[in-house]
Amino acid sequence: MFPNILSAQKPSGKGGQGRQMGKEAKLSILGRVIDEEKEPIPFVSIGVFNSVDSSLVTGGTTDDKGYFELKAPKGSYYLQLSFLSFDTRVIPNVAVDKSDVNLKTVTMKHSATSLEAVNIEAEKSQMVLKLDKRVFNVGSDLSNRGKNAIDILENVPSVDVDVEGNLSLRNSQNVRILIDGKPSSLVGVSSNDALRLLQSDMIERVEVITNPSARYDAEGEVGIINIVLKKEKKKGLNGIFEVNAGYPNRLGTSFNVNYRKNKLNLFTGYSINYRERPGQGETYHVFYQPDTTYSYRSTRDHSRNGLNHNVRLGGSYDFNKYNSLSVSSNYSYSSGVNTAKLVYKDYSENNELSQTSVRDEIEDQNRESAGLRLNYTKLFKRPDMKWSIDANHFFSFSFEDALIDQTSDLPGVAATQQKAKTEEDETNTLFQSDFEMPIGKESNGKFEMGIKANIREISNDYLVEDNVGGTFVPIPELDNHMVYNENIYAAYIMVGNKTKNLSYQAGLRYEYSDVKSDFRRTNEVNHRTYGNLFPSANVSYEFKKNSFLQASYSKRVSRPRHWYLFPFYNLSDNRNIARGNPNINPTFTDAFELGYMKKWDRANFLISPYYRYSTGVVERILLADSNQINYRFPVNLGFRNAFGLEVSGSGDLYKWWTMNGSFNFYREITEGSYKTQDYSADTYAWTARVVSKWKVKKAFSFQISGRYHSPQKTIQGTRKSMYKIDLAGALDVLKGNGTLTLSVRDLFNSRIRRSVTNGPDFYDESDFQWMSRFAQLTFSYRLNQKKRRGRSGGEFDGGDMGR
Repeated sequence: MFPNILSAQKPSGKGGQGRQMGKEAKLSILGRVIDEEKEPIPFVSIGVFNSVDSSLVTGGTTDDKGYFELKAPKGSYYLQLSFLSFDTRVIPNVAVDKSDVNLKTVTMKHSATSLEAVNIEAEKSQMVLKLDKRVFNVGSDLSNRGKNAIDILENVPSVDVDVEGNLSLRNSQNVRILIDGKPSSLVGVSSNDALRLLQSDMIERVEVITNPSARYDAEGEVGIINIVLKKEKKKGLNGIFEVNAGYPNRLGTSFNVNYRKNKLNLFTGYSINYRERPGQGETYHVFYQPDTTYSYRSTRDHSRNGLNHNVRLGGSYDFNKYNSLSVSSNYSYSSGVNTAKLVYKDYSENNELSQTSVRDEIEDQNRESAGLRLNYTKLFKRPDMKWSIDANHFFSFSFEDALIDQTSDLPGVAATQQKAKTEEDETNTLFQSDFEMPIGKESNGKFEMGIKANIREISNDYLVEDNVGGTFVPIPELDNHMVYNENIYAAYIMVGNKTKNLSYQAGLRYEYSDVKSDFRRTNEVNHRTYGNLFPSANVSYEFKKNSFLQASYSKRVSRPRHWYLFPFYNLSDNRNIARGNPNINPTFTDAFELGYMKKWDRANFLISPYYRYSTGVVERILLADSNQINYRFPVNLGFRNAFGLEVSGSGDLYKWWTMNGSFNFYREITEGSYKTQDYSADTYAWTARVVSKWKVKKAFSFQISGRYHSPQKTIQGTRKSMYKIDLAGALDVLKGNGTLTLSVRDLFNSRIRRSVTNGPDFYDESDFQWMSRFAQLTFSYRLNQKKRRGRSGGEFDGGDMGR
């Protein structure tokens, strides 16, 4: 878990504030709400009322540990606490005079009315805006039901997923992906298909942290995407069960069950899903030679089909109010058959058809991963003082075995056959310890420090063979075994404080990197070690009327992804070959961001200008050789200046109509060259996303969402515009215990990557669709849970600074 963000031990004042009371200095009313069994009660609504005229002065809610802190001027008040299935509690005679009022613990009693008789709860917003991060609550988006993590991330503000499943944040793919704040076996394998194993009913929310502080890994040019898994806080036995089916062939089922009693919490979950993901593409390529010109057109039809299993098991135990231990594990397995058919039509310099060839590929694919995670947390008698230890270990294995046949209608051209095999193993061991404590006379400040070690090894064994006279013979340049070791050792220190309306925080992180790539069959070794300091700073100011201003800075690093180092990717299209570059160096980035956030009763708004300066920028370039084969590979080009303005907002237009959206405009200036060829570019582009949700009566809701990417220049050409529209509708059944959801992803089948690439001796134009439109029907049944309804706009948070 992220220290200090995913947990809180002291009231944070995150509840909404009521009307402002002039310029008079305010003091805190703080405490913790518990039930009869001394368990904390999160999200309790608290109102502070004037004892004279019963007018509302301020209000808020408890955090996930039951703590609250509300600001009020000097005066005499009474508090009213209310929460679902508990009797309303009134605390009279609360006098705020010369110092803060600490109510310590406040006990609420369960109502005589059974929880099963209550069917209205407050629904979480789809999008919660914070100064330091954006939070996207997965369950509030109808189109996410029955989907996987990649589908969900497509709907997250600031995040883009291209047609091949590659993630980017603010137009950069150098983003760090975490599960519950830590690396995970679910994102350990080399392909983005790994995230497709993680189903939506396992995910609570997605956090986008655009300018992380020193407590986080420095990895990721533009920040961190953290996928937070569900951790049920309700007592007793409860859970959710889902069944889904769709077209093209989609079928699956899953369950997640949790049992909590006293100090013990246990959970388990399982999902099995079969998916067929058809796609297509077209390419037009022209080669310019000194004395002639050649061209070809190709069409591609492919389908990626597979059966996925995912198991999750774990629990936690509170030994006492100061010591707790949690253990969690996961295992996933997938197998499938991928097919692809490419048809090439070659044309002479007179644009006459000279040859048609067909290339068929069938590939067996298997993936397996497992992980174990331990966490020990110790609290102290002094509030907000905490020490935690985390230990993780996970492994993953993948195997791909492809058979490729190619034929031609040109006389004298023989049919060819190739085999391509890849085996990849990864192990990752992590140890981390963090300590935090309050500082200052009034404990408004905070001191943090921590250490971390991440030991990672990836073994990739690949082989491509030609069928020569009935015998498969290895191709020497495509026969190797690469072992990649990446060991990162880190330590950090942070200090923060809050004085009246001003909060500030500064931190310094040191990371020592020991990275080695070893090509065993060719005895090529590339071993690099480097140590770097990564400073961060954060300042925020709270105005009246629920508005905040924040400025932040951090230094980041993007180490080469291990698959960028592989000389071999695949030979599915032997005229367009993607390969790696073992000599890639890391990219370093200085990131600056300014954020202003404003909240109204039923809406919120965030505007964030940002700037990034990066050196050693990595770009993938396309070059053609003398045999008319295109090679795409990564290189360190030079430097890049990136400017942007991101605007996000959400709100309730009416009780039955809510909307949220985001807009990002950016300019990128890239300067660099490769082998005397200039690859500089200056581009302006923008993206937009909007979600509109309507409620029809109590049982039915409908949602439409859209996303648009404007055209933009690249270092070798142009990427054309792209848009998509999604629809979803949900109907509550079985007295609110069940929900039927019908969704259509990419309604107009328009999510197609279209690009033009130019070089000194070629022109390339391509359209590519990794996965076509699909529709899905999902049935969800909740055990001892009720469908949440209510307002879904206007949630707001000032971040986690300076507590």
